[in-house]
Amino acid sequence: VRSLQARHDDLVATNKSLAEYNLSLRPKLDDLRQQVAFQYQQLNDLKTSLAEGKTKLDAFVGMQRLDTVLALLQTETAETEETSEELAEKFCDDGDIDAFLGEFLTKRARAHQRRIKSERFAELIQQGRMPMSPSSSSTPHSTYANPIPSGPAPYPATGGFGMPQPGLVPR
Repeated sequence: VRSLQARHDDLVATNKSLAEYNLSLRPKLDDLRQQVAFQYQQLNDLKTSLAEGKTKLDAFVGMQRLDTVLALLQTETAETEETSEELAEKFCDDGDIDAFLGEFLTKRARAHQRRIKSERFAELIQQGRMPMSPSSSSTPHSTYANPIPSGPAPYPATGGFGMPQPGLVPR
């Protein structure tokens, strides 16, 4: 019985010291909770900002025609290539290799990327494979090619509700 009492006293003392240690960590836990709440609020603000920006971008994209966007992209491509060429000519005059390499490689890579995007965009427009915009597919200045052909249906649509009638379909 005495050994059980001694063991009980040891367990109570251990439990008390663990409780005090846990209570000493409470301010740190509260601080971390506040940090999480603050970062969660920042996340929600960023999500709201992103949604607003996406809405503005979608509205802007809806107002653009594909050929206009392609022309702007091609103009930017030409300007970027011209800038990199001017930088190369400047290097021939000055000869500072360190400054030249850092700037030239980034500008040349951007020029190549824009040229590739421009060519691919032109191919997609030519093939009529651009995705349809959900908000502007029925407007006259539609941004994307409409995959649904307009014109008469490929089958007779006379009769009730515009549905083909069994007797009118050629076999």
